[in-house]
Amino acid sequence: MGWVQVEAMRWVDEDSFPRVLEVRLTDVEGKAHLLVDKEPVLSAGDVAVPGHLDIDCSIGRVDGDRVTVTLEHGVMTASDRSTFVVSRSLVTFAA
Repeated sequence: MGWVQVEAMRWVDEDSFPRVLEVRLTDVEGKAHLLVDKEPVLSAGDVAVPGHLDIDCSIGRVDGDRVTVTLEHGVMTASDRSTFVVSRSLVTFAA
């Protein structure tokens, strides 16, 4: 278990309960991946937009600066992608 840092981009639906948020995850190649989900799925607390937050992930292969992460709680892109290779600097490893 761990966390990967993403950028909170915008509220998709700020008036609903719970609110719906769009975040951007940037992979190790610099490609941006957009994820949309409810605020409590993405964060345990209030989210500042714009801003950064850490979302839950499973840690896979670690190869130098490259870390394979799989997002937890059913979080995925519109194309059903939930596994990414990201820079180690974006990952917090659980103790």
